[in-house]
Amino acid sequence: MKLTKVDREILFKKYDGHCAYCGCELPERWHADLIIDPIRNSRWNFELEKWEPLGIYKNNDLNSIDNRNPCCKGCDVHKGNKTLEEFRHSLYDLLRLVVEDYGYYKILSRFGMLQETGQKVRFFFETYERKELTKHPKHSHYWVENEMFCESYHTIRGMRYNTIWHVQGIPDCENCGEDMVKYIQQEFL
Repeated sequence: MKLTKVDREILFKKYDGHCAYCGCELPERWHADLIIDPIRNSRWNFELEKWEPLGIYKNNDLNSIDNRNPCCKGCDVHKGNKTLEEFRHSLYDLLRLVVEDYGYYKILSRFGMLQETGQKVRFFFETYERKELTKHPKHSHYWVENEMFCESYHTIRGMRYNTIWHVQGIPDCENCGEDMVKYIQQEFL
């Protein structure tokens, strides 16, 4: 799924312009990482001379903006198509490699310039608190940089639609729902 400019703006504001993994401020050219990669395994096709996917997740939610995190290039490249736990363990492995094999680390730690804390890897999104305003079975209102958004899910003619709206004024879940259903029917059906 290619993200539109509006999707990228919403995704950028998801963690106030910070990388979901390391927490750094996102540069001008940031990545939209797939949290769960829809294509997990592939094999080389010798006849066509290209990689072919072996299995694709059948869950439609994997192609939505909900399955994406804003991140810096370094985190996206290092995470690749790993799951979050695989990514977390790869960071521990990276630390172990640096401690065991990197001479500069040993020298700097002998002079007390580096200290090991034993701290567990916690991603930025695990500590980030998004200010939820309301709880509704199909709606969630929240603030991003002093702007209110309404995220809602609707099933119309057997299709599930996830929409995010910029809310003007005080949110009314019932009106938000009716407006979204009308918009979906006009635009997509």
